[in-house]
Amino acid sequence: MTIPNHYQHAAGYADRIEAELRRIGAWQNQPPPPEAFESTVAFFGDTMSFHQWIQFVLLERIRSTVAEQGNFPRRSQVGVYATRELDCDPDGGPLTNLLNEFDDFIESMER
Repeated sequence: MTIPNHYQHAAGYADRIEAELRRIGAWQNQPPPPEAFESTVAFFGDTMSFHQWIQFVLLERIRSTVAEQGNFPRRSQVGVYATRELDCDPDGGPLTNLLNEFDDFIESMER
C-alpha cells in the first residue's frame, strides 16, 4: 500500500521536529504524569512546558494521524505560539522556524 505524499511529508516533519528537540537537549525519556494530559488550556500551558507539549502531544498526534491516514486540521498555529513562547530562548530559532514551516504545510494541504 502506498502512503499519500502529504502523510510522508507530515512524518518527515515529525522526524525533523524530534531531531531538533534532541539537538537542543529538550527531549525527555519519560512523559509527564497522566494528569498533565488533562489540561483544557491551549498547548497544555498550565501542565507542561512547551517542549513537553511538542514531544508528547503534537508529535504523537502527527504520528497517529499518519499511521491511521486520518485527517489533519485545516489550520495550525503551533509556529505562531512557538514564536511567542521561544522568543528569548537562544536555541529556539531553528525549532520556531520548523514549526512555522509545519503550519504552512498544514494550511497548504489540499483536502
